[in-house]
Amino acid sequence: MKKELRHIIMIIVASVVGSIVGYILGKIQIQQLQDPDFIQQLMSHNMMIHEPIGVINSMLLGICIFSGVATGLIIYNHFTCKFTLATRMIIGILAFPFYSILGILGVIPYFIYNVVLLMKK
Repeated sequence: MKKELRHIIMIIVASVVGSIVGYILGKIQIQQLQDPDFIQQLMSHNMMIHEPIGVINSMLLGICIFSGVATGLIIYNHFTCKFTLATRMIIGILAFPFYSILGILGVIPYFIYNVVLLMKK
């Protein structure tokens, strides 16, 4: 299997998992905010009650986060393939937030780039 196809499949699987997790969290949030006991508990601790984010927005956030982390890990593996295992572990632990943010910002262009490369071959 080609490297580009593996990356595309990994991003798609992460997007599906993210959408499922986002759907579940969106439904749970809506159910919690309809429960008067939960609202009373929030008010007793002097906490604010926010509007639910919604199922669609929650799914989109899950897709962005999960596929972004997958893309960040792909980029991390590309840059650190020449280092030793200990160096890779240290870089991975220290730079994980940066690679995740880079992946979230670059998931759509990276996906399109891999599809174009796959079509050319």
